[in-house]
Amino acid sequence: MVITVAATADASRTEAEAIERSRLLAADVGAAYIAAKSTPHDARVAAAYKRLQVETDQLFHDALRTDVLNPTRIVFTRCPAPYASDTELIEAFHACRILEVTTAAISAERIHPLLDCEFGGAFDRFRAMHDLIGHARTGLGFDLVDEIAAWRLQDQLHSDPARWALATELLAINSAWPILGEAPEHKAVLLAPALVRHSKALISQGSPPAPLHQNPPARTGSGSEADRR
Repeated sequence: MVITVAATADASRTEAEAIERSRLLAADVGAAYIAAKSTPHDARVAAAYKRLQVETDQLFHDALRTDVLNPTRIVFTRCPAPYASDTELIEAFHACRILEVTTAAISAERIHPLLDCEFGGAFDRFRAMHDLIGHARTGLGFDLVDEIAAWRLQDQLHSDPARWALATELLAINSAWPILGEAPEHKAVLLAPALVRHSKALISQGSPPAPLHQNPPARTGSGSEADRR
């Protein structure tokens, strides 16, 4: 009993520390993103997003291979919320290996300045890979701590230029959300390299990210991933 209580206390303390690190990180990164001006014509920004798109498309192609056991299917839909929660998304995927992703094309206006927002377009494919790699396969939820963990996992899969844009899409967007209380607009910006390095160092003070092949239990959260973008 003593061991169990101690283990529970340690787990609670670890979780509380992770939440505090995420809160501190989000305050800095979110504020920087909100203050930044969108610069879609900046050559460095465009190049970073181009690399992210190319590498995301390779991941998308690999994810849909049919010559593997239990192949994955990705279905783009105009349904605004195909899943009621992160738990439903994760459990549904593991039950049938099908992942539904709300298309950006349901918006009356283009919502991303650099990734095309057509049905099944570059932005849809990017969101599909985030839902698949960052959530469905790992069991990570939609809360801030898990979104930051998902960013750390996906960061491993990209080159340095693509990682720069990925930090904007996953770390900055999710960090700005709690400050604004709603989904922030998508901008063509790149975080300062020093801020990205600081973010990784701060998060690395906790447990390392889970290997990509693991499927930990689903975590409870609220809202759909589409709602968070």
